[in-house]
Amino acid sequence: MPLPELTSLTTGDYLKSWLSQVRGRVRGRTYQGYAGLLRRYAIPLLGEVPLKDLHPLHLQHPYGALLEEGAGRYRDQLSASTVLNLHRVLVQSLGWAERFGLLERSPAKAARPPRPRRA
Repeated sequence: MPLPELTSLTTGDYLKSWLSQVRGRVRGRTYQGYAGLLRRYAIPLLGEVPLKDLHPLHLQHPYGALLEEGAGRYRDQLSASTVLNLHRVLVQSLGWAERFGLLERSPAKAARPPRPRRA
């Protein structure tokens, strides 16, 4: 995947690029989990936001919406565990953006995912 223009990079383009970079660094099932979470939930909800403008509230709002309303055609309400897993993938992916200077600070660090219920 060619490097997109950094000044106009959308969050969706960045996340797709990150997935291609991380593919060789993790096990196959781990990659499939990352890709599924990002493609089903993060990219449709955040994909059009310019990466440089991404704010913790851009993450916080979808976390609540996924818990209450679900993700449209994929499923009704998501469990807190699924939203927490999505948050963990966003922490990793946006941490790379911070490390490489694409973001001053990862918005995922400030967003607060739901707590899963203990069984």
